[in-house]
Formats: sequence, structure tokens, C-alpha cells
Amino acid sequence: MSRNRIVLVTIGIMLSLFLASCQQIPKTSTPSPTVIQPLPSPSPVPTFPSIEHLFNATPTSLDFSRLVPITAENAADLKPFLGLTQDRIHGFAWSPDGNFIVAATSHGPKLYSSLSLKEKPMNLSPFLAQSSLVKFSPTGTMMAWIETGNSGELGLWLWNLMDSKKISIPLPNGNLAGLSFNPSGQLVVATIYNNSIQIWQAENGKMIASFSDAGDANWVDFSPDGRLIVSVGHSDWMAHVWNIGTGEEVGTIGKPNMPVESVKFSPIGNTLALGYLGSVQLWDVDAWHEISYLGSSNQRSVRGLAFSPNGNLLAVSIAFERKMLIVDSELKQIAEIDNGGAVFSPDGKYLAVVSDSELKIFDTASWKLQDSIPPLLGRVQHMVFRPDKPVLVSIHKEGITVAWDLQTGAEISRISSPGEHVLSPDGKLLAVGTKSGEVSVWDIDTSKLLKTYQRTSKYGVSTITFSQDNHLLTLSYQDDVAMSVVFLDLETDQEPRVFPLDEGLGFIGALTPDGSKLAVRIWKNEISTNAGVWDTQTNDLLWTSKRSDGAWISSAALHPNGEILAIGDRWNGSISLYDANSGTLLETLNEPPGGFIDYAVAVNDIIFSHNGKYMVTIINGGVVVWDLEKHTSIDIDRSCSRPSESLVFSQDDSLFMIAGGENLATNITGGGGGGGVCIWETQTGKLLSSSGWEDSGTSDFATFNQDRTMLAIDDNGTIWLWGILK
Repeated sequence: MSRNRIVLVTIGIMLSLFLASCQQIPKTSTPSPTVIQPLPSPSPVPTFPSIEHLFNATPTSLDFSRLVPITAENAADLKPFLGLTQDRIHGFAWSPDGNFIVAATSHGPKLYSSLSLKEKPMNLSPFLAQSSLVKFSPTGTMMAWIETGNSGELGLWLWNLMDSKKISIPLPNGNLAGLSFNPSGQLVVATIYNNSIQIWQAENGKMIASFSDAGDANWVDFSPDGRLIVSVGHSDWMAHVWNIGTGEEVGTIGKPNMPVESVKFSPIGNTLALGYLGSVQLWDVDAWHEISYLGSSNQRSVRGLAFSPNGNLLAVSIAFERKMLIVDSELKQIAEIDNGGAVFSPDGKYLAVVSDSELKIFDTASWKLQDSIPPLLGRVQHMVFRPDKPVLVSIHKEGITVAWDLQTGAEISRISSPGEHVLSPDGKLLAVGTKSGEVSVWDIDTSKLLKTYQRTSKYGVSTITFSQDNHLLTLSYQDDVAMSVVFLDLETDQEPRVFPLDEGLGFIGALTPDGSKLAVRIWKNEISTNAGVWDTQTNDLLWTSKRSDGAWISSAALHPNGEILAIGDRWNGSISLYDANSGTLLETLNEPPGGFIDYAVAVNDIIFSHNGKYMVTIINGGVVVWDLEKHTSIDIDRSCSRPSESLVFSQDDSLFMIAGGENLATNITGGGGGGGVCIWETQTGKLLSSSGWEDSGTSDFATFNQDRTMLAIDDNGTIWLWGILK
């Protein structure tokens, strides 16, 4: 008598295909031989390419009119509504004809051409939610995938590719772990953590069986004849064999004291592969005995098994290993390739592998890499919302700048160029400076190179600054002992204006559009001790700050009106404000009483608000906000004050925020601890919101859009848009 029973809701027409049952496997021994009768051949169906017209569904555009401005009153209600990133792949499948690969990504299923993975993939779903575990039916007329909506609810989607009909099956009580079609494509079986193995009719999404006693299974596979299911991941560590026709468990197989982690039938159905911790076992299905065993000292899980179409090759994916093993029918190793989830093409000529969310195709004759999608993007260093259209431009590490369509979440342009990337204020232009001294200017919309400038310099380009009207590019170059400042007009072919500085001067910023006056640092014994203004026409210092020789400038910034120069001290945490025209010391903020010097209180950052009424400083790692009209600091809530990577004001200066390292946020809206940003009301210093999520990584940058209805937050290369929907 079987130990487990199923709750089976019988659908007469469907289950009539499965009346013949398999002999029961004895519980105390290896399974007895099973007589398998062939199933009726499915009716002829049109070939896969005939349904291409169903693809490239247009994602649902976001309704930006529903977003309300972020204010002090509603900032605590911020929630994420869209993720922008190169799609992270969570599962994939070949189309039955081998012409396409469908990837379940962070923005829904995407269709790649197997002839060129570099081509932009097409959307298969109008939704932007995360998808996983995509599968085609063997006939190519049905597709199934798992999708997680913004509410976090998991759903199974069934898509009839012949009539474009889609069916959604909610899975509120469990997390779906495994997914498979039977050979005729009429049934879909799935394993659900802490619930059951469930079987649905593919045509209408109706559940016809629930193996309620198999809730701890995490993966299943149909036998090629459609009569058996094998499930693994059970608490007894064995693989369980189920009879579809009777709904009974036929028996269990495996090795004692070794948990089975993965399972796969060979295409012919005469061999069953089981993956353990660091080992693989092959079973003869007809005689139910072990054919071959491959063991190793590595005790890491065999997470993936994939047979070639002829059953002669087996791809073995081992968790946390760099390489995946390719073995023959006797488990002898014949190749090693990049590790990851693997699926052979229908003709067996290629093996597709997803490694670190990067899709790759290998030639199975040579095992050489044939094709791959571009690598994932690195952390965000800067972002700009375009004021002229719903586009966000982001600069990522490794010299990559990407423009994103905010209505669809799609990447619309990419510029890859080694060097330091700097965006114009309106996000339309990109400047890239290199260590060789070359500066290139690019058009973001077209990804075309517009202009280049080359200057010989020992250390290359030091700083790049766009003017507010985007017409002028200011560059600084550092040689052994001197610096040069270059003004490059982007709208004309006028020769660049070059101004060499005297030895010991460092560039801070331009005070005048024509470059006649520059704010500079004055270096002495490799320490920046003073600041001043340099006249580029006479090559003279118009004034210097006359600070003591022991002074050390740790930060400097120009007021938006260009008439005030702020200097932050390395030793005592003070900020000195100078009249940029005369050099008169206007005010010293945070001056230590009695001139006491702590020698450990550095002013690391100085940021002026857009209107110049406020100034935010990072002093000794903490945020200090200054009201420049009242000449006092604002007492802010410091419960979210952590080391920062970026600090920005909203366009109207009513809010400011910092983005920092891991575990920045302490009060996460809608989740536990994690990376994110902290938002304050500028005038009162009140902490309004700590935006993040439990599994977020390091947040290096965050910014507001122009009308303060959206917040873009970096999450280790993924950009999340936050807002408040009315």
C-alpha cells in the first residue's frame, strides 16, 4: 500500500489518456520493471514560426498622471513601482524549432533570436512583473511561466500561442518551485513549496489533481511517455515516483543518506538522472536499477541536469562552482564550460546556459562560446531625469551610460566607452574623459559621437563640468606640478581656450562663463591649505584666503550665484564662506569654540540647494544642514544619518536626501533592513522616509525628477523608481 495518497479531481476526457497504470515499486527495494504503453500521437499542429505575429507585445505604459508630488506629508507612503535594469534572467527555454530562446526575466518573458543574442529581445507579455520558470509544450503551441506581481502574489500563466489566449492561475498559498509539461502538452505539473504537487489542464487552467502529501517537493519531471512523474526535494531525501493514471505513489528511489536535489528523464525515457550533493546517478527505468554513478569530494548541490536530445550527453550544473560538467552516457567527463542553468537546443547542436543572469550559447561540437547577451550593468554613479521626455539616463561603473524609457522600462540607448562619464544637466549629452587625455562628447538619444578633444597630459583628465546651459564643457588636466583648464564650446568649431595655472594651484570651478576667473586651491607640501581666485588673463591670483600653514582644505564648493566660495576644513569641521570677488571672509560656520582643533572632524562634502538658501554638509560622517539666511544649523533627525555616496536636493529645495552604503535605511517603508535612501524636509530637518526593501544591496545614488513625483534609487546596478499613486 502506498504511503501517500492524492486528492484527485477526475476530468474524464483527460484522464482517459492515462488509464493504463504502472506497476508499484516495492518500498524496500529498487523499483520493479514497469510496462509502458505508448500514448496516442497528438494531432498535427502548425509549426512554431507561424505564431511569430503574436510576439512583441507592447508593455502597458505607466500612467504618470496618477503620481502625486512627494511632500513632507506623504513621503512615508513612497513605494516602488518600476525596476529599470538589463533584464535579469531567472529561467529560459528553447522554442521547439530552435529559432528562439524565451527568457523569464525581471520584466516578464522576453524572446531572443537564437541566431543573434545581441539583437534586442521582444516582449512576450504586456506586464513588467518578474517572471521565472518558463516552459514550452513539446508541440510548441503552449507556453507556461511564473510571474510575481507588484503585490508580491505569485501566479502561473498559461498562453495558448495559437489563439493568443492567456490564463492566469493564482498561487496564493505557496511558492512554485518546479514546472513541466507532459509530452502531449495537455497537462502542466508544478511543485509548490509547503503545499503540494498540482496538475492543471493546459487548455483551460483547470486543476485536475493535487498531490497534497508531497508538499515538500521542489522539482518534478514527466517521463517522456507521460505516465510517470518523479519528484525530488522531499524530507526523506528520496526521489518519489508517481503514477498519473491512478494518482498513487509507485515508489521511491535514491541512495541512502544522500538527499536528491534534481531529476531529469532522458528524451527516450529509458534513463533517469538524479543529482545529489556533488554526485550524479543514472537509473535504468525499465529495470529500475543503477546504471552509473559519478561521485566527488565536492558536497555542493547538483542543481541542474539537462540531457541532449539523443540522450548521449548530460550537462551537470553544480551550485557555486565556476564550471559546469558535460558528461557522456557513462558519466565520463568530456568538457567543462561556464556554470549555470542549461538547456540543449532541439537539434542538440547548441547548449544555452544562464550564468549570473548572462545568457550564453555554446557549440556542442567544439564547446566554444558561440554567442552571449551583454553583461549586467554595474552600480549607478549618477542619474539624470530628462526634462523633455519620460527618460532616465544612468551612468554605471565600468564606463557604461544607459537611457531608459520610463513608460515601458526598456533600455533605449547605451554608450560603452572607457573613462569617466559625466552627463549634461539636461541629460542630452555625455562627456567621457580618459587617462590618455582624450575627451569625447556623445549624443544620448542616438549614441553617436559628436566631438573629441585631445590634450597631452601625464595624468589625463582630472575633472569635467558642463555649464548649466549645456553649451560649454570645462576640463582640467593634471601634469607633474601644474594644472591646465580648458574651455570647450560644444555648439561651434571654435578652438578650445586653454589656461595654464601656476605651479601649486588646483582647479575648483569657473566663476565666469568666459573663463576669465577661476576658483582654485593652493597647495603647499602636497596639502591644500588655501583657496583663491585666478585671473586667466593676467595669470595672477586676485586674492587668497590667507589661512594658516596648518590649515587643510577637505572640500570646496561654489554657491549657485557664483559669488560665494565655501571651504570645508579637514581638522576642525568648520566651513568658511568667502566673497568670490573680493576674497572677504563673510562667515565661518561650525567654528570650534576657543579655536580648539580636534584634528579628526573633517568636512567631507558641501552641497548648496538650487536657490542657494540652504547648504548641506557631511561633517565627520554626519549630515549637517545650514540655513544661510538665518546663519544657523537646522536640527535634523539623525536616526538615518549614515555614510553617504550621494546627496541631492529636490528641484524646489523643499526636500533633500542621501544615498549611502549597505543597510543605510533604518526605518524601511514596507520592509525590513536594507539599502536605500533617507529623505528629510529641508526647512525643519524632519526625517520623512527611509526608502528601501529587505533584499536590496548597496545604494550608491538616488535623485528626484523635476516635478518631484518620482524618486530613482540605485540598488547595486538595478534602478528602482519610487512614487505615490493616487
